Amino acid sequence: MTEMHSSDLSAALDPRQTQILQAAWRCFSTYGFRKSSMADIAKGAGMSRPALYQYYRNKEDIFRATAAIAYDLAEAQVAEAIEAPGTPEERLSRALQAQCGTLVESLLSSPHAAELQTVSNTIAADVWLPGEARLRQIYAAWLIREAEAGTVTLTAPVEELAEIITWSVKGLKAAGFDVQTYRARVETLARTFARGIR
Repeated sequence: MTEMHSSDLSAALDPRQTQILQAAWRCFSTYGFRKSSMADIAKGAGMSRPALYQYYRNKEDIFRATAAIAYDLAEAQVAEAIEAPGTPEERLSRALQAQCGTLVESLLSSPHAAELQTVSNTIAADVWLPGEARLRQIYAAWLIREAEAGTVTLTAPVEELAEIITWSVKGLKAAGFDVQTYRARVETLARTFARGIR
C-alpha cells in the first residue's frame, strides 16, 4: 500500500504533527475510518492519547487536517506541472497526474477506499470544496492564457471547462478503480479534453 510520505506534509507542521498525520493515515487506510480510534493513532505516532489530544480534538479533526494538506500539495503541484513546457495535452496530462498524488494512491489502494471517500465528502466537505475551487482557478487561468496564445480554442465558458476538468478527476477517484487504472483513466481524460479544445 502506498503511504503518505513526510514530503507530502506541509512544512508548517511540526514533527509531532507529521508523525500524527502519518500514523492516522496508516490507521484509516488499513482499518477504515470508523474502526480507527484515537488510541490507535496515538500508538502509531508513538505517543500517549492525552498527548495526542493536545494537537487534535478527535479523529475527524485529524482527517480534515490530512485532507487540507492533500489539497495544498495538489494545488502547488498542479500549478507547477501546468506551467512547465510542452503541448497543451502534455501540460494538462502532467497537471492531472500531479493532482493524483501519493495520498490519492494510498486512498485507492486501501480496502476502505469507499468509506474514506464517504468520510471525506461528509466531515471534510469544508476542506475539499474550497480545495476543488482553488484547482478550478488554476485550470481556468491556464485555459485563458492558452486561448490568448492561440494554442487552444475554448469550446465553452472557461469556468465551465475548468469545472469539467476538476469534477471529472474527482469522479474517477470515486469510481472504485485501482491505482493503475485510475491513472490510465486520468491520462485518457487529459488527452481527450486537450484534443477537444486544441
